[in-house]
Formats: sequence, C-alpha cells, structure tokens
Amino acid sequence: MKQPPLSHAHTDKELLHTYIAGTQFHELSGVADFLKPGDLLQLVREADNAYDANAIAVATQAGYMLGYVPRSENPVLASLLDAEERLYAILESPTVEMERPKITIVLKRTFFQAQPTEQGQGIILPFPPPKKKKYE
Repeated sequence: MKQPPLSHAHTDKELLHTYIAGTQFHELSGVADFLKPGDLLQLVREADNAYDANAIAVATQAGYMLGYVPRSENPVLASLLDAEERLYAILESPTVEMERPKITIVLKRTFFQAQPTEQGQGIILPFPPPKKKKYE
C-alpha cells in the first residue's frame, strides 16, 4: 500500500534519538547535497532481511537507501511498523556522509473525528453493559 507523502505535525510523538547504521555501505555522495537537517526520512520495514528479522531501512522520501535503524534499537519499532503504525525519521546531522548521522524517530499520530450519523449526532461507542450481580 502506497503511503501519502510525509509531513511533520505538532501532534506527532518523538520516540527515539538514534543514528543511521551502515551508511558506509551506501554511496551517499550523490544524495548528500540534497539533504539538510530537519528533512523527513522514510522508515521501511524489511521483514525478509537475511541478517536481521527486525530490520528497518532508512531512506529519503524519493526512496534512496541511506542505511538502517541500529539493530539494538529496532525490535519495538519493527513491532509498531508491523502493526501498521506510521513512523518516520527527521535528519538531525548536518550531512549523511558523516559517521553515524543522527536522526529522531517519530510516530505519526492521526486523529479521526467522529462522523455524523443520519440523526446529525457523532458516533458514540457505548460502554459494555454493567454485569448483573449474581445474588439478584
């Protein structure tokens, strides 16, 4: 399923300050000039990764691979992505060509407003009915 373009909102929740691992294995000189601190980066789940079942790739919005979320920090994030939560990263370092460029991982929070019913009222979810007491 294609995700809409990333955007940062004040309601989004910062989860983790970390770095991009494995940048030395990617040719970043062609993309480094186009990235600046504050840019939003994609987090892409790689469940079929042969080296790490919890692998999460870090990529530009155009899809250029930069590296990975460190293995020591990815299990909970992988679970969130597997549960279809939307996560993204914000580049904190001045360049991705440095060793271990810093990123902040953010949870995209989406709030849904109640849709009006035919009667013009919002949808209300009822609480479960109270349990009957056994002695009644």
